Amino acid sequence: MSIGFTLVPSGAAASAVFVEQENVRRGVPAPLQHKVLLVGQYNSGFTPTDDVPQLLQDVADAQQRYGRGSMLALMAAKAFASGGVGYDVFALPVADDGSAIDADADVVISGTATAAGTIAIVIAGVRIATAIASGDAASAAATALTASINANLDLPVTASASTGTVTIAAKNGGTVGNQIALVLEESPAGLSLTVPAALTDGANDPSLTSAFADLGDTWYTEAVCPYLGDTEISAFEALGVARMDPLVKRPLLTFVGYTDTRANLITALGDRNSEFSSFIPVHGSPTPAFEIASSFAGMWARHHAGDRVGRPVVGNTIPGVLAGTGNELTYGVRDTGIKLGASWTRNLGSGVVAGDTATTRTETNQGVATDAFRFAVIIPNLQYKINAADITFGSSPFVQAVVISDDVAAAPAFAVRPKTAKAYAIQLVDDWVNRGLTADRDGVVDGITAEIHPTNAGRINVLIPDIPSAGLRILAAKIEWDFLV
Repeated sequence: MSIGFTLVPSGAAASAVFVEQENVRRGVPAPLQHKVLLVGQYNSGFTPTDDVPQLLQDVADAQQRYGRGSMLALMAAKAFASGGVGYDVFALPVADDGSAIDADADVVISGTATAAGTIAIVIAGVRIATAIASGDAASAAATALTASINANLDLPVTASASTGTVTIAAKNGGTVGNQIALVLEESPAGLSLTVPAALTDGANDPSLTSAFADLGDTWYTEAVCPYLGDTEISAFEALGVARMDPLVKRPLLTFVGYTDTRANLITALGDRNSEFSSFIPVHGSPTPAFEIASSFAGMWARHHAGDRVGRPVVGNTIPGVLAGTGNELTYGVRDTGIKLGASWTRNLGSGVVAGDTATTRTETNQGVATDAFRFAVIIPNLQYKINAADITFGSSPFVQAVVISDDVAAAPAFAVRPKTAKAYAIQLVDDWVNRGLTADRDGVVDGITAEIHPTNAGRINVLIPDIPSAGLRILAAKIEWDFLV
């Protein structure tokens, strides 16, 4: 094969030393850079560009852009909790719906403190302690508690007091405020507090149509859906389908947090059936669901960066998420749930670790049960392979090439045969095997075919019959024994 030059003249005769350079990819592409997309609202008085993704530098950057205690600032804090190493965090700001209703709740205080003490209320997983003096009446206690709440700018709520009642309201409108749990931990003698379990009555979330209209060429590998409504979750799932299109080649996996009971989770899954959505339950946790999803997405992205791509996250800590009270599940419950598309997590002290991460895809489009996308880890496996194939076949020698058949004996350097494409496909498979992403090297390689399209002379079709590796989840051992006779 002759060496092809682009700039060196082929007919040069006079003495000279020509040095031409060209970037040519050798080997396989580097691992995909994971990018987490946080979709959420911002505080009143802030003016980010709506529906346009913005790369975040750190938590302080998110607070400055969207306001402390805003959905996006709190989501960013959780997404960065895994260190931000090996992945990027983007925010996609959406404005409150014009008819949004803020969730709220009334904490009712009565009586008079007969001894000095503390009112301690946990709001969205954050403990707020207020000192109360002996003799303080309900109105004084309400005023003091209101001041304590408003002093913490990173809470997702504000408070106001009126004659012994503290009204706690979400900073952002819509149903997300209903995720904010309230827990009374202690109160002084003589004072009686009635504390609802959570804020309620938040309604009317933003439409995501404009937000998802043009995400451009950036590959967001993980997304966080902060909403629990069917409409919003379905919009994320539809986005996943759109991003999987063969021309887009940017599949993403959406995480949805969940804190209600296991039974209600199974009900919530309903007829949901998507390989692009995964519910992360921490039953009974005071941490808002949107923060759980954000923390999990950051952990997931960091885990699958570098040489851990495609490996299960079982046992990884979900940073900053508080344990629930109903999260210890029997094996039977976990096993049944996984088959229905329900992930599980486990309490570990005051924190939470990941269990099996499932997608909601349980049936084919024809309604036949399938386990092909049962575990979400298949998505980063495919993301890596799609990225590698895209880069490989979109680079030299396939750029500006011409197609010739395999039986042509001599050809210029810019000519590509089907067997050339097959050789590069084998190189890809070898990389996948070395990374533990493909289970049977010989079987896959033996099945690779490449051919010129029968009716399009400028097209080469390549088939790679991949066999993805599966994460080790079950090890069954049997011990046989008997007494000596």
